[in-house]
Amino acid sequence: MAAGESSPDKERTVCMITPEYPPNNIGGGGVVVMDLANEMRSRGAKVDIISGNYLSKGPVGKGGDANGLEWVPLVPTPDGHPELRTVLPPTPRGLVDLFSHMRRTEAELFHLHGYGHLMVDSAALICRLLGRRYVMTVHGLPRSPDQNSGLVSKVYSVYNRTVGRWILGGASRVTGISWSIVEELGKMGVDRKKMTMVHNGIDLSRACEGNVPGLLDRFGLAHGKYVLAIGALHPRKGFHVLVRAFAGLSTERDLKLAIVGNDAGYAPVLKALVDELGLQDRVVFTGYMGDEEKATLIANSTILAVPSLVEPFGLVTLEGLCGGACLVVSSADGIKEIVRHGIDGEVCPPGDVEGLQAAMQKVLDDPALARRYRENGPIRVRDFDLKRIAGLYLQVYSEVLSGRSGK
Repeated sequence: MAAGESSPDKERTVCMITPEYPPNNIGGGGVVVMDLANEMRSRGAKVDIISGNYLSKGPVGKGGDANGLEWVPLVPTPDGHPELRTVLPPTPRGLVDLFSHMRRTEAELFHLHGYGHLMVDSAALICRLLGRRYVMTVHGLPRSPDQNSGLVSKVYSVYNRTVGRWILGGASRVTGISWSIVEELGKMGVDRKKMTMVHNGIDLSRACEGNVPGLLDRFGLAHGKYVLAIGALHPRKGFHVLVRAFAGLSTERDLKLAIVGNDAGYAPVLKALVDELGLQDRVVFTGYMGDEEKATLIANSTILAVPSLVEPFGLVTLEGLCGGACLVVSSADGIKEIVRHGIDGEVCPPGDVEGLQAAMQKVLDDPALARRYRENGPIRVRDFDLKRIAGLYLQVYSEVLSGRSGK
């Protein structure tokens, strides 16, 4: 159940373990951990970080820093297979480093982020070996990076039922970032008494601001004249659905579609689809963008579309609310817990090309409705303020360290 808010009754010493952390991150997960750690430090907690390095090119990490950050090298991504970079384990040297860092830390509790990643799951095994308490936050359940691989999907399923159940069973508390995940964990047999739902949070002081000069001109975009989508180029993000829906919009021809994000192996497919539909002059792929650049694009967009087929949470949705975007989203997993249909944006079934097209057309044809969504977003996002979310996790720590069960 959802945790209640509380302030820690003494200084906490926590070691967070995550597969990615800025600047060596490729997605939003590392940013979530960084913001959470910084907020807890501002409250007097001592937070050390052990992070994997997706950008490592060899077997040895680059060492730590004065802020309690240690890097663990991960197996480099094979050339031509960017879809594998989020599932690769630590190198042999990385495993040694991980064990060494964990054994040395004086933290009273480990907080592991990212069940299913082999580095994080290895850390859980080390916790059990060392007899140390840990909280496991599940940001998503392991799924095959190849959507067409039945064999790999079965391997993941077996992993969840065997090794995964043992890892989750050893945690003092298991938190899920959405009710959708908590429900899945319950089906896996995780003890509901030790489960807590804590949404991801967003730093409202940073995420809502963006004004990068010349950014729109760089990509041939104009204020209020483009649909925006942000995320790794992967089938589960549903960008192929968005491209087809965009092609069917009956609006002025100068409306463009801007897709922002790293390639996770799916860019060639998307670009071929763009060519097939004759949209070469109307669809822009920008590649990776930093926080200020994303905020700039969000603030100037006509629509922020989040068409995910699978999305345990959807940080970009919070960024859109924060930036006052007109949101059109799918109802996949955690997204439907963020955006309320008809209040904060339009919500349609995942994978529904016609539904997504109709939802976008609706807000294009009704400026008053689009304006209402823009106005409601910054109000709604306060429910996900990082300060509140950090308080919930500190309450979880207090309960674990005092031996109390979940709430």
